[in-house]
Amino acid sequence: MGKLSLSHHRSGIRALGQLQKTEKGLIPVSVLQAGLEGVLPYLELFFSARIIDLLMAGNVGKTVEMIVLFALLVAGAGLGLDGLSGVHTYLADRAHRKMLRRINQKAMELEYARMEDTGLLHKIADAFYTMEHIGGYNAFIGFYQQLLKNLVQVAIAFVAVVRFSLLPPSGAAGGWIAWLSAPPVSFCLLMLVTVGNLLLSQVIAARFKRYRSYGHQQKIKVERTLDYFADKVFMNWEMGKEIRLFSMLDLIIQKHSKALKESIQFYNRYYSDTAKNQESLYLIIQSLCTLAAYFVVICKVLSGGASIGQLSQYIGTIVLFNQAVRMCLAVNQKIALQAECITTFQDFLALETNPSTGNRKIPQPPEEGYCIEFHHVSFRYPGAQANALTDVCCKITSRTKAAVVGRNGAGKTTFVKLLCRLYTPTEGKITLNGVDIREYCDEDYFSLFSVVFQDFSLFPFPVGENIAAGENLTAEKVWDCLNKAGLQERVRQMPRQLGTNLHKYDEDGSNMSGGESQKLAIARALYKDAPLVILDEPTAALDPESEYAIFSTLNRLVENKGSVFISHRMGSCRYCQEIFVFDGGRIVEHGTHPALMEAGGLYQAMYTAQAEQYEKAAP
Repeated sequence: MGKLSLSHHRSGIRALGQLQKTEKGLIPVSVLQAGLEGVLPYLELFFSARIIDLLMAGNVGKTVEMIVLFALLVAGAGLGLDGLSGVHTYLADRAHRKMLRRINQKAMELEYARMEDTGLLHKIADAFYTMEHIGGYNAFIGFYQQLLKNLVQVAIAFVAVVRFSLLPPSGAAGGWIAWLSAPPVSFCLLMLVTVGNLLLSQVIAARFKRYRSYGHQQKIKVERTLDYFADKVFMNWEMGKEIRLFSMLDLIIQKHSKALKESIQFYNRYYSDTAKNQESLYLIIQSLCTLAAYFVVICKVLSGGASIGQLSQYIGTIVLFNQAVRMCLAVNQKIALQAECITTFQDFLALETNPSTGNRKIPQPPEEGYCIEFHHVSFRYPGAQANALTDVCCKITSRTKAAVVGRNGAGKTTFVKLLCRLYTPTEGKITLNGVDIREYCDEDYFSLFSVVFQDFSLFPFPVGENIAAGENLTAEKVWDCLNKAGLQERVRQMPRQLGTNLHKYDEDGSNMSGGESQKLAIARALYKDAPLVILDEPTAALDPESEYAIFSTLNRLVENKGSVFISHRMGSCRYCQEIFVFDGGRIVEHGTHPALMEAGGLYQAMYTAQAEQYEKAAP
């Protein structure tokens, strides 16, 4: 026999506590709504019974009064429920959005390097799925509201059944009817029916719980695949080019059809078929219990212990009682299941955030400027078997131009992300003017850098806010940076110029080409005006003429700043004061352009090979 477990309510109560902190008015409104919903059916049964008895007694005047009072109470209760329901829906939706925002905030608080871990990305996706499709914390409000409603109904029905059982027969009937109508006998019979309903319903609930629990875990995996097709393929216009040009539609439809077929089989097995079987058993049990209760109540009426009106009232009460008992078990099962599902969300929120950084403020730069030094720094990505960088030692100052070169995968971008403190070294340390950079507060340290990453991001905000990285912008300065980046005329042609939203999320939105987007990212770096400028392949999407214009502008702008250029185009490195050559995650060469060319190492081989390619391509 299944055992009624209540341990999961600890998780449920904690969830309610979280919701109370998130939206203080939600729980009181839910309690009021549940109480009113629990009482209303019994008010209807009570008044219906009184109206029937008054009609049978021929008291028309009193009957009309009772009907009017009944109508007013039902109308008032209905209006109250509608109002509470509207407020509850509003507060629950607001609480849900606040909880989703917690996921976003948590993701932003995590160490940046961990965001490239596939396992962590699945945790984030599963946390969103739990909140969006399995109800998340909000589901607990609905479940406990339903549980409270049913408990109110059970309590009222129990009192009513006990009171009904204690009604003595009037002697109008004798024999076994009188015996069954005796208060002790009728009470024991009705309690036996109730306990039997409770125990059998619990057995059924325990029997099907394992299917539901396993099903919810599988549902996450099944729907993750379907969501990928819906969000990342069918609704992703950027994939449209490849789908058309490579005639991939048949392949995609085939893959989607297979995933859809598997999902339908899953739903039939774990939801549709299981639910039908469970409901059928519940219906059989409830019908038998209701039949037994009918028999006892009819005997009570035949013995003169109850009126015809009371017959309808107590039959309805017993039916509601049995339904409420079953629903208490069903809701208890749902809370247990939700407690299991919500662990995905709780596990994500429990993830360790960024290692605590110091609160040290960065002082004004000394006369020689800032100096960032790598001391035997190694770095390995979470879950990786080998280092991305190994034993890197170098200095970057705010007074020199530096270039970082190397083949693809040599570790150049990883080096820059360590320099910006987006990653934390696995071994070694990085210092700023002799102090470990982890001792400085994030805001101060990040303010040192203006960066254009190879995989830069622009946001669906107005152009001006993208450049200023905020709403408080200086329009004149924004236009100046756009002019220096070679994008001023393009922005002036937009519908609302600096107020035009990027990406076509609304009617006034505007898409940009790859080269235009890269210029906008460069304008953002210019606007920040930080002492160290880092450009990771800043001109990869630009034509040679635009590239020359950008480099000419940047060379002027970084005259009194430090700069780090990462570029595959070796010609852009010739005028840098220091060049770091990476290979296999290590710095294998370091020096000026003439010195490295004279050394005849990897840099000279890469530069010469690229120069020969340009010569061959020349007309």
